[in-house]
Amino acid sequence: MTTEGPGGATAGARGDAPQISGPAEAEALCSSLAQTMQILLELIEAETTLVRAGKLVAAGELEPRKSAYAKLYLNGLDLLRIVGPQLRQHAPEALSMLRGLHEEFRALLQIHMTALATARAAIGTPRAPAAAPPRPAPTRPVSLRAAG
Repeated sequence: MTTEGPGGATAGARGDAPQISGPAEAEALCSSLAQTMQILLELIEAETTLVRAGKLVAAGELEPRKSAYAKLYLNGLDLLRIVGPQLRQHAPEALSMLRGLHEEFRALLQIHMTALATARAAIGTPRAPAAAPPRPAPTRPVSLRAAG
């Protein structure tokens, strides 16, 4: 029995390494990861726009979707590391396209992460109230014994 992973790659019931059965499956895997990268980048672009506009709450509402797609992306990269030789065999053009897209994705991601950091710094985060000044030391020793 096999189980299906991202883009259709299959793994045996005993936890065997995923296998790519042919060109169609290899291309589907590459396409799936490319689509995940595109959606993740769109979410990050939307977040950047919202943060620049000072809409931090709205930007924060994107976090669950962004996290889900980031996890899919990282899982896809892990799968690519495992089935890379099979992809080179079955769909070298799709793999080459995916590598180029990945480099473009990383460059755009760096730009947006820098923009987010800059926008957040410019907006500033609310500061905690200043701590109360320390109380002056008592002028005479305080006894903890009961009087009397």
